[in-house]
Order: sequence, then structure tokens, then C-alpha cells
Amino acid sequence: MNITPDFDALIKALEDRSRDTRYFFDKKIGDVLVVDAGDREGALNVAQKIKADPARFAQIPKMPAEEAIKDMEAFADSGKDKKLAERIHAIIRGGASYRDFRDLIESKPVEKERWFKFRKDRMILRINNWLKTIGK
Repeated sequence: MNITPDFDALIKALEDRSRDTRYFFDKKIGDVLVVDAGDREGALNVAQKIKADPARFAQIPKMPAEEAIKDMEAFADSGKDKKLAERIHAIIRGGASYRDFRDLIESKPVEKERWFKFRKDRMILRINNWLKTIGK
């Protein structure tokens, strides 16, 4: 049986940098289960589900920060606006935060839309590659 994964939830899980939150993919129905250290009852509920059928679930890895940087670099190189590309590369070289990148993109509505599509496409590609590694 083919499932349709919840890509939005998977993207959120990959991007979440929190140490207190873990995500599990339900290979049977495509849902994402969230384990938040601050929600003891919810965490126990998820733990019971996983214990009852461990082969059904896979922990979703956190995306390394380096991958986000690669995405920003690839985005900069994919556009026609060379000045914007230079500014993005300067942000990256300078060790600035993702917030600095986002603030720059927010000031350019066309590039903002292009970034959201670019980022989502790359995240879906990562997810599909990961799903293959877990047999989905």
C-alpha cells in the first residue's frame, strides 16, 4: 500500500533545531509523531505506540545546519540577480545567521517567493531520499 507522507510535517521535523523535540515517521500511514520533552503524557503516548510496533516508526533526523547553508548558496547561484547573490554569499562568509538571510530575502518579494519554492523543492528531495533509506 502506498502512502502519502505529510511533507509539511516532515519539513518542519527536519528543520527543527530543538534538542527537546524529536519526531517519528509512521511508515504505515505517513504521519509524523512529535515527542516534546515538556509534554510528558504525550511523550509516553508516543513511546507506547513505538514500543507496540517499532518497525512501523522511524526517527526523523535533524537536518544539519550545513545543509541549510548549502541551500542558501545554491539559491544565490541559481538566480539572475548577481548583486543579491553577492550579498547572500557575503552573509554566509561572514557567519551571519539564517535570520540575516531571511531579512534580506523578505525585502525582495519576487526572490522571497522563489526562495520558498526553491527551499521546499530541496526539502522534498531530501525527504524522498530519506524515505528510500527507510523502505518507503
